Amino acid sequence: MNRRLFLGTTISAALATTAFGYTKRAARLRIGIVGGGIVGAAIAMRCARAGAEVTLLEKAAPASGATCKSFAWINPFMDDAHYMKMRLKALDRWQRIDRPLGMGVVWGGYIGFTDQPSERGRMAVQSAHLAEAGHSTRSLDVDQLKSISPSIDPGKLVEATWSDLGGHVDPVHATRRFLAAARAAGARVRYPCPVTAIEAAGSGVALVTPRGRLRFDHVVVAAGVDAPALLAPLGYRLPLLHKPGALVHSRPMPIMTRFVYDGPGTLEWKQAADGSVVGSEAPDPPPLPVHAEIREHAMDFPPGIADLHGARILSKLAVYMPALSRAEVGSVTLGFRPYPSDGFPVVGPVPGVPAVSLCVTHSGVTLAPLLGDYMASELLAGMHEPMLAPYRPTRYGE
Repeated sequence: MNRRLFLGTTISAALATTAFGYTKRAARLRIGIVGGGIVGAAIAMRCARAGAEVTLLEKAAPASGATCKSFAWINPFMDDAHYMKMRLKALDRWQRIDRPLGMGVVWGGYIGFTDQPSERGRMAVQSAHLAEAGHSTRSLDVDQLKSISPSIDPGKLVEATWSDLGGHVDPVHATRRFLAAARAAGARVRYPCPVTAIEAAGSGVALVTPRGRLRFDHVVVAAGVDAPALLAPLGYRLPLLHKPGALVHSRPMPIMTRFVYDGPGTLEWKQAADGSVVGSEAPDPPPLPVHAEIREHAMDFPPGIADLHGARILSKLAVYMPALSRAEVGSVTLGFRPYPSDGFPVVGPVPGVPAVSLCVTHSGVTLAPLLGDYMASELLAGMHEPMLAPYRPTRYGE
């Protein structure tokens, strides 16, 4: 499945963290954050709580880009062992902040199942890595699957895997909670305030905006798909793949499940805390004439297409969750995901521009609280986080 591409240490004692903040070293370091999605919001909170003077600039409104169109599954599932370890650390961060920040995470776990013989063994690599990390998965037969998830009809079950790891969240709500905590710690959040250029300014950096030229000691670019255009004038090329993705949100229904389902083929779905069922049928739009523009550049759905997509996705999900045959389409989103060409996060100083750091990842919801911690550690305590070593911007060249 598309989410399972590939990808340790605790935050250094030099930052002396509590569950929510750090001792105030470099207390008045001026940090500008470009991007008000969930990643930028988490970085803003952590840096502000560490004592920095933080200003977050968002071109439209917080969580209005890829964040609000995210499936928002908090999970460790990747084929790469190192990346899985990093994601497991991120799950730990989520569990620590969930209640104190009022995130409302639904900790339901995961069920992956298929009725297609060609997909047998698709979770084997990830299950092995999880077992090595001390987190066993469990194979389920039909009766066991129906026992723990009565709303599912798996058909002629070929294979099913259960894990208690992970959960899901409303990404817009979570972003707002991060930003509320950042503001409470003194951060400024400005929107709409697009950044049109990043320029060197002595030993620091300046952000050019319609509100003027704003100077900072350090800038973090967490602008998702907008990051390549901002960084290109600095001589850095960030290769992102064009990755549109559609999600259907049903109208709220009675609560049937807390699991996230990874079904046959590329079907994925969950039931949000408000009762709406959120699902997708494919990681990319099929190569049909009606999708030609979407496959080329960011845009809205063509007129009349969104509801058709939503109804079709719900009908496919209803094969395996029969109650969805009564579901009504609430909304359909079309998002454009920040997807580095090798599938891994890109985090750290931009080559040749040490006052500018980059933080871009496809797994923004899962990684946000951990990346917030790591960025605060590196910017405010001068630490070099070993877990981030494979994900530095330098891997794409000077």
